[in-house]
Amino acid sequence: MISDKIIEELRTAIYKQFPELNAMRQRRTIKCLDLTLRREYAEQIAAGTKTVEYRWPIPFWNSKLENPEIDAFLDKNADSLIGLIKKHIPDIDADTASDNTIAKILPLVNRVETIHFHNYNPNGWRLTVECTYNNFCTPDNEGREWLHTFGSYEQDAEFDEWERNGPPIEEREGYYFFAIGRILSAKGLKMNADNTRGVSKQSDN
Repeated sequence: MISDKIIEELRTAIYKQFPELNAMRQRRTIKCLDLTLRREYAEQIAAGTKTVEYRWPIPFWNSKLENPEIDAFLDKNADSLIGLIKKHIPDIDADTASDNTIAKILPLVNRVETIHFHNYNPNGWRLTVECTYNNFCTPDNEGREWLHTFGSYEQDAEFDEWERNGPPIEEREGYYFFAIGRILSAKGLKMNADNTRGVSKQSDN
């Protein structure tokens, strides 16, 4: 796995050479993402035991989180970007590099700043949290280790089942993930006195 330091240096170089790429992400930043959630999971977040939330890439979430501007830019500038990646990571094969490695280097999803969890009941519980990082994860061993850096192990049983019984990696469906930071506001939930999180040092800026 490529170190976070190398990934950060490469991302900085990409944004320096292509400042419009970062501007494309900033323009589509989601200030607050609205997510419905079962109360038991909201209570785990409030207690500090659930550190990452997930969503499958169905059309609804794709429309909110995918960035067509970036997709078009990458298609147009693929050769230049591959050359820059090889300059920083000479032994990487851009054609066979894992999807997770590429996603870490250059997040293709819109950045989310905060998340508002609820259950549709106007008089029910509410929970608003900081989103420290979000991206798209492909479920392979690198993806498992990536999620572990955010303190999330809840997908491990599913990973283990896939490793034992398939399907193969290329047939597995990835998912969007959101690393949860500070709790900003809450209503109707039992709170942990310490609502801070162990946050990965990874950045997407």
